[in-house]
Amino acid sequence: MKAIVWEFFKSMIRSPWEIVAMIVLSVLFGFVSGGGMTSESEGMDVTVYSEDLPETELASMVEELDGEASTLNWRVVAEEEALAQLNGQSIEGIVNLGEDSYELILAREQVMLPALVEPVLERYFIEEELAQLVGDEALAQLHRLQSSFSVEQESMQTESAGGEQGLRSLFGFLLFFAIYTVSFSVSSILEIKYNGIWNRMVLSPTSKVSMYVGYLISSFLLGYAQIVIVLSIFNFLLDVSFYGGFWKALVAVIPFLFAIMAIGVFLSGIVQSQAQLSIAIQLVAISSAMLGGAFWPLEIVGSDLMLALSYASPIMYGMELLMGATAYSWGWEEFLWPAAVLFFIGAAVIGIGLHLMERKATL
Repeated sequence: MKAIVWEFFKSMIRSPWEIVAMIVLSVLFGFVSGGGMTSESEGMDVTVYSEDLPETELASMVEELDGEASTLNWRVVAEEEALAQLNGQSIEGIVNLGEDSYELILAREQVMLPALVEPVLERYFIEEELAQLVGDEALAQLHRLQSSFSVEQESMQTESAGGEQGLRSLFGFLLFFAIYTVSFSVSSILEIKYNGIWNRMVLSPTSKVSMYVGYLISSFLLGYAQIVIVLSIFNFLLDVSFYGGFWKALVAVIPFLFAIMAIGVFLSGIVQSQAQLSIAIQLVAISSAMLGGAFWPLEIVGSDLMLALSYASPIMYGMELLMGATAYSWGWEEFLWPAAVLFFIGAAVIGIGLHLMERKATL
């Protein structure tokens, strides 16, 4: 078994371009779809104008808003410029500030701007109303009493908005490309059987079980190495925040890799050629990614049928595990359900796949 694993990785070292391509694609698509994957320290620009307020009063209000949320950069522009940027869809939306109210105008639906801006504006106008009712001094005392909660509130607001969406996009493409890596590496068993190498290996002292286990472990380690490299690039080189769950994410991804490895074995058992296997892997990878929310959040899917089918996608459970390890800060007991489903999927299909592959070898 050790010899099989060693020979597998030696062949990968001699021809590493496929795994390198998967790593590059994972980083590229994750980076672009995540909106550049900006770190938490970088702020988001918010375009502000006012139809009613004079420039001095608007500038004073924006200065106070800057103190409310350090993650937002409030940028005052003229009304014409704001509307031109909105019509050109160069920004997600604009804010029209009034004396005691605001209007949020969006360029399109499903953007992150409202989740970032509305809590800050609501808090600001509520505090202004309180100041008029109880006085500035009483409000200042209230702020001092609540100062211990302000940092936590700001942190939660940041985590639930831009960073969460960026991580979701990264994890989606990471798992999508991992399907190709693991499934095609499992298909090496099918290839050596068709080439007659398997029959010669059977005559060696190595048992069939050791041979199967050796190739399956090699495929698993290859997929795991790809995920570790991609996540490390984002964590250590691109300075993307994993909310303290980087190491937990490396553990949480294991059930997904097991399920994908098992599905690769099953597909290798039901097809008749490498060409058929290539088509089957692409169909499984794309359909699983689309149903599982790798390309878009499941929250925007309106079809009950599609949402029901998403429960059959390993990527959906893999996304839950990775998001739970990072943005959602799950406890270990919360990982049990999605991990159990993935292990069940893997255990259910790997036995069938190995039986079909062995049956082909005896025909």
